[in-house]
Amino acid sequence: MTDHSELRRLAEAAGGETWTPSPSGRLVNATNAKIGGETPICEIRGWGYLTGKGHGSLGLSEAEAIAVQRTLAAYIAAANPARILALLDEVEMLQRIVSAMLSANATEVELND
Repeated sequence: MTDHSELRRLAEAAGGETWTPSPSGRLVNATNAKIGGETPICEIRGWGYLTGKGHGSLGLSEAEAIAVQRTLAAYIAAANPARILALLDEVEMLQRIVSAMLSANATEVELND
């Protein structure tokens, strides 16, 4: 099984009760009692890569580039520390259930032999 202790430690240290993308989609803001309010935690960059015409750029229209940035910001905001901690709790619960079921099956197999 995978050890999630470092991910849990980082999520707990990050704090952030809620993360929200800014209306422009260029920032992700965290509301956190530890820091006393809302603060930007992430800036979605890459405008030149998204809209550029040079080698390696995507050449998207402005509307397409804004949509990409908003999607990335929404995803990052959704993967906030509270959500990560909830997912880790769920994984641990499911691991306990699977272990209990495997133990019960092993006992049942021993009784049937």
